[in-house]
Amino acid sequence: MCMPTETFCKYSNNKPWFTAKLKKLRHAKEDAYRGEDKALYKQARNQLTKEIRIVKRSYSEKLKSRRPPLPSEANKDLADDLNTFYCRFENNIFTPLIQPSPMSAPITPLDSSLTTPSSTQVALTICEKDVYRLFQRQKTRKAPGPDGVSPSCLKACADQLAPIFTSLFNRSLELCEVPSCFKLSTIIPVPKKASITGLNDYRPVALTSFVMKTFEKLVLAHLKK
Repeated sequence: MCMPTETFCKYSNNKPWFTAKLKKLRHAKEDAYRGEDKALYKQARNQLTKEIRIVKRSYSEKLKSRRPPLPSEANKDLADDLNTFYCRFENNIFTPLIQPSPMSAPITPLDSSLTTPSSTQVALTICEKDVYRLFQRQKTRKAPGPDGVSPSCLKACADQLAPIFTSLFNRSLELCEVPSCFKLSTIIPVPKKASITGLNDYRPVALTSFVMKTFEKLVLAHLKK
């Protein structure tokens, strides 16, 4: 028993949207070009271009239909439930404010020597070279925090950003205040196992600002001296 066979050539650079019809139209255009028939070549070329546009549009719609759906209301409700679940620890920390009892005896002022900073105490002043050094050590594959400043950006633009953040860090130390944007964090719920049965099956992973992490390392190095 003989079975008919046919050989097909497949190339690694073939486009996924390139159909058999396009292949025939391309061959027709090449034949018209080799035959030096300008009118036929122009007609075949225009027909091929039109068909390519149609096939690309159809393939694009096919890919869009395979995309995951947008976040639904159920996902939004899950986010709200997770926020409440994670914040329950903070709600139990705070205790009601207790009104102080009236003092029967007058308050004795403290000795001025105890409240005045020691002359030997050295104030922290951050150097630009230290900021630059820490920016250069950033791990570029880590995700950015809520401020959107990625570690790859800090590393690539260390020359330009180091003097700016040095001034900002020193100003923060001078005012004894930390910018509110440095205190924010993004909580990413990561499943602990494949099948999720409750909110406790999610592990909260906090993404914080890499700028603030750099600031903390500089202050910690000073405190350890």
